[in-house]
Amino acid sequence: FYNLEEEYIFSKIHKSKAQYDKFSHSKFLEEQIESRIYFFEKIKEEALKNDNLMIEYRDELKNISPFVDKNVFNIKGISFSKYKKIEEKLVSNAILQPVSKPKILIENSYISAKRRNSYHNQRVFSYSEWIYEYDIVCEKRKKKNTKEYQRKIMTDSLRYDIMKRDGFKCVLCGRKAEDGVKLHVDHIIPVSKGGKTIENNLRTLCDSCNLGKSNKYDRYGDN
Repeated sequence: FYNLEEEYIFSKIHKSKAQYDKFSHSKFLEEQIESRIYFFEKIKEEALKNDNLMIEYRDELKNISPFVDKNVFNIKGISFSKYKKIEEKLVSNAILQPVSKPKILIENSYISAKRRNSYHNQRVFSYSEWIYEYDIVCEKRKKKNTKEYQRKIMTDSLRYDIMKRDGFKCVLCGRKAEDGVKLHVDHIIPVSKGGKTIENNLRTLCDSCNLGKSNKYDRYGDN
């Protein structure tokens, strides 16, 4: 079985009472999942495997030989009933109890500057509750990777910021709007090839260079 905790704890210490009062345990859980997606994915996978392994384990337990037979019991100095109780306890303690439904505990706290007042709150998310939040985060991440989403987040404000960064000129040929060209913001790695709408994947090109480049991308050469 996989070694999982019964409960995973995430804490938030606030700098003000206002932050404490506005705190959302669900929102904080979503943020934790988003920032530690692979950690939560690992827990989910191992919990599911533990659940499946437990089914096999229970079947194996059924095939174990029964407790000692009274008819063949022959140990001096101890009664059969006492021996049976000891045996049942030992067997019970030996049976594995793997975690297959780990919980998530979100706690938040605030202590005033002079430590006159302290506040603490918490919420426990059952396995099904945090898995629901996990699935929502995964769906959002999946949506963000779509071409439609990447094109949608190319705002006018972002275009301006990229052009300003590049000096309002084509980074390939150096021409500006004063030279009679129209400037565009280009994805260095095209969206069609998995490129993201983030600053280090954006640059300013004139219409001629942008048209010539099209959706070409050479991962080993100049672009």
